[in-house]
Amino acid sequence: MRLQKATLILATLLLIILGYIFIVIINNEEEDNLPTIREAYTSNGFNMSKLLNGLSESEALQKFPYKEYLQNADYHDYKSISKDLNFIDSVYGKSNFTGQQILSMALTDSLKKRLEPLLIECNFERIDSLLHWIEGFRYYAQVNNETELLYSSIYRYWMSELSNKLSHFSENNLNERYNFKFRYLTTKLKCAKYSVATKHTLVEKFIFNLFSKNWAHLINATWNQASLILKALLFLITAITLLSYIITLKWLLKKIKIK
Repeated sequence: MRLQKATLILATLLLIILGYIFIVIINNEEEDNLPTIREAYTSNGFNMSKLLNGLSESEALQKFPYKEYLQNADYHDYKSISKDLNFIDSVYGKSNFTGQQILSMALTDSLKKRLEPLLIECNFERIDSLLHWIEGFRYYAQVNNETELLYSSIYRYWMSELSNKLSHFSENNLNERYNFKFRYLTTKLKCAKYSVATKHTLVEKFIFNLFSKNWAHLINATWNQASLILKALLFLITAITLLSYIITLKWLLKKIKIK
């Protein structure tokens, strides 16, 4: 009876330790709704001619008021962007791609500065709205060969930017990697062939290799890279497991002798 109680206590202790490991690794996310896709920008209407007033073609790229343009332009609407491009081309012509260069600068580096608080905060819902807007450029690049370079460059710029931002966020917020909305965004980027680097802790690597039954790598990597706390924990689990087997074996041998 005492052996049975001891075995039960050891088994319970082992389950508690394993349960603790899983709790540390997995931070359950209660929200399970998809990020809402919504328009993040409002059309205000503005006069493009005023922004180009007095600017020659040679100085337009450097002196164009990008900040003012982004504050007033309906840049989340592709038709509006196309309209702005046509107007700039009507002023400077298409031969030097001045209009495309101006809008490319406006909708990449300049827009990044404007959206920096959003990117730093890493608000998943708003980033999904931004991603939804970005994905449209890939399709519009396929519609018109004349604007393919403009739209494809904007698309690649922002997809790379979001991929890097989420990778950086993942490194500094390990538990958020299991947030459903974060996984949703990273999956969308991966489907577009823009991977998000995710860092795994030593405990996670141990669990992954354990379920993959990669015993050789598990023993070598875990022991060489594990911290002292993890080594102590692994030793304790092993000791409890062996002790449980020994107690059970003794109990079985005792039963056999009695018979």
